[in-house]
Amino acid sequence: MPGIASPVGFVRYRPFERPITASVGLWIDDVYVQPSSRGQGSAGALIDAIRAQAGAGGYDVIRWTTRESNTGARKLYDRIAAPAPVVVYNADPLRPEG
Repeated sequence: MPGIASPVGFVRYRPFERPITASVGLWIDDVYVQPSSRGQGSAGALIDAIRAQAGAGGYDVIRWTTRESNTGARKLYDRIAAPAPVVVYNADPLRPEG
């Protein structure tokens, strides 16, 4: 419809508890921007909106992961955030035999 902007992307996030620091942060599960809109500041604007919400809500960190091969997104992330000093592991579930 003329005059109505269509979304170009979204961010999915949620609070997560940090027991060691007795605080709560925001975890970004997904950031997606349509390919035709990438490189125009949309992802940065989405993340900045989450950062503003975190500041207003008293959250102490915003955290997310990305693939090492996601070089386009990592250029943005390296400008607006610092890498976390953690290593992420994935384990397969133990399945019952039978």
